[in-house]
Amino acid sequence: MDEIVKVFGINWGLLTIQMVNFGLLLVVLHHFLYKPVTKLLQKRVEKIEKGVQDAKDAEDKLKNAGDEKNKILSEASKEADNVVELSRQKASELRSDMLKEAEDRSKKMLDEAKERAEEEKQKIIAKSKGEVAKLAVLSAEKILREKA
Repeated sequence: MDEIVKVFGINWGLLTIQMVNFGLLLVVLHHFLYKPVTKLLQKRVEKIEKGVQDAKDAEDKLKNAGDEKNKILSEASKEADNVVELSRQKASELRSDMLKEAEDRSKKMLDEAKERAEEEKQKIIAKSKGEVAKLAVLSAEKILREKA
């Protein structure tokens, strides 16, 4: 073994110092490089996991929002149908009321027209009676003049 050490030129003192230097280098690199890089990588892994979880939560919320949207649309459709039906009923009632009111007005107008026609008839009859009496007097006067 001594021969191998001499052939390869191994110096035990230098080898020991290099081993100590290498050990110190490993300790320094481990302390100042490996631990910070490991912490940095761990933080990135946590951020990525959090991002994945947030994406899953967002997907669930989106699905729930879609379900909620469908539910709201369904309720709105039912409410719109109710409003339309109520509007139809109100329109029907209003139509009946308007028809009744129009019939009442037309009947009232017809009655008023009949009354005015009757009044006009009475006036014309009264006027014609006066004229007939006048004509009778004039005729009698003419007859008396002719006889006289």
